[in-house]
Amino acid sequence: MQAATKPAWAAAGVSKTATTTTTTTAPTAAAAAAATTSHGNSDLRLRAATAADLDDIVRIVKAGFPDDPEWDYRYPYRDEYPEDYDYWMRREYGDYLAQTDKFAVVVATLPELAAASSPSEQIGECGTRDVPVAVAVWDVAVTKDSRGDLGIGERKDANTVHMLALLHAFTAAARRYFSRHWERQYHLWALVTHPDYRRRGAGTALVRWGTRAAREKGGWAASVIASSPAGKRLYAYCGFEELGEVVVQIEGEEEKCVVWCMDWVLPKVEEEEEEVNGDWMEKKLGNTDRFLPDT
Repeated sequence: MQAATKPAWAAAGVSKTATTTTTTTAPTAAAAAAATTSHGNSDLRLRAATAADLDDIVRIVKAGFPDDPEWDYRYPYRDEYPEDYDYWMRREYGDYLAQTDKFAVVVATLPELAAASSPSEQIGECGTRDVPVAVAVWDVAVTKDSRGDLGIGERKDANTVHMLALLHAFTAAARRYFSRHWERQYHLWALVTHPDYRRRGAGTALVRWGTRAAREKGGWAASVIASSPAGKRLYAYCGFEELGEVVVQIEGEEEKCVVWCMDWVLPKVEEEEEEVNGDWMEKKLGNTDRFLPDT
């Protein structure tokens, strides 16, 4: 399921003057070492991704996104140009990892019995390895400029006209639906689980990591542009509400891409309880700051 949607906040007219010194930054490698937590599935772990995870992240992305309708709309020639496809996926997700002041890249891992086959796999005492099975890319500083879609007009695996249409449509949608939150939101750019590990709670845990982090910022919102019916259902399950539907279609073409703008806001009852008891959120949910560096 792909959030894959890059709201270009500056281009959308969202004022940078609204940015405050409280903007959270994404995890550094040092913070990542300590950023581990468990969720519903007792074997599932979330941790901040590092550069060593890039191979696993690309593997997950290439396996998990092709059944997303938007993927075919963006990259219809990926099977014809597999080397180009792999190169640009590495560039894109390497770029997320490198922009540590803007993105929190979080991986979900599950243990497997085997010797490590990649640098990111951690071997446990019982001979198990923690294998990344899902990844989320959260924009934790939405008013900061990003480098946007990489390779528009260069990559052979993509439909350039469709990529530009998606970029323009998502920019307009971000301005219409998400600018009311200003910088006080985390935006989910990408969420994907490897098909072999779906329905084990990884996607839900990665979404709820973002809503927890938004809560702990003092009632921030979370936003996403869902590009698949399955993703839409997951976000609704996690408390997101649909704000509007966006149809992307080039004039004269039958092919189109339909996405849904959704956001999550702190429920009023929780907001009131948090105002009365300032440490309530930390006691109930734990603290997500271990995923983020000091600011």
